[in-house]
Amino acid sequence: MHETSEPSYCTQCGKTVFRSAQFCDQCGSPTGQVPGQALTQREVAGKSSAHRPAAILKTVLFLIFAVLVVWWWMQGPEDDTKSKATNPSRSTDESPGRGVASAPATMDVASCLERGKRSSEVDEYEIASTIVGTVKNNCGRDFSYVEIEFKLFDRKGNVLGTAIANQANLRAGETWRYKATGAPAYSNRFESITAY
Repeated sequence: MHETSEPSYCTQCGKTVFRSAQFCDQCGSPTGQVPGQALTQREVAGKSSAHRPAAILKTVLFLIFAVLVVWWWMQGPEDDTKSKATNPSRSTDESPGRGVASAPATMDVASCLERGKRSSEVDEYEIASTIVGTVKNNCGRDFSYVEIEFKLFDRKGNVLGTAIANQANLRAGETWRYKATGAPAYSNRFESITAY
């Protein structure tokens, strides 16, 4: 047999092995060599580089997957303050021991808060307009805050301002008799009702 002066290395872990060894002392892998024909360091490096593209591809796919999972997680439930600003019909319920819970996405607060007939009057000194009416909570849940808003107009249809009324803690089934006050106005129009 012909022997070279270069040391031999395991094809799996790269540990130096005796030329005559058929198994690696470190990892136990077969050397695949006839005694005396173990691989040199250059041969081991060449064989391991053949597996690099697959390892790089696996790493890239894992990173893409991880980024998608983080992105999906970040798109999860909306922050309550953001949702109130962009969707006033979305509501939350704050109850002792339960924390803050969101209303179901399909619940339209404006449709389940039943508005009764309203009337309006301007006081005798024409300092203020008052709009009175009722709102019944038919939503099947309690609200910690409810607000109703009306737009006020003069005889020519110009906007004069708004009249707003609000109520804290409107329970399921309760009726709220509101009184919204604003600038003296010839007419008014219901604008919105918000609850959370």
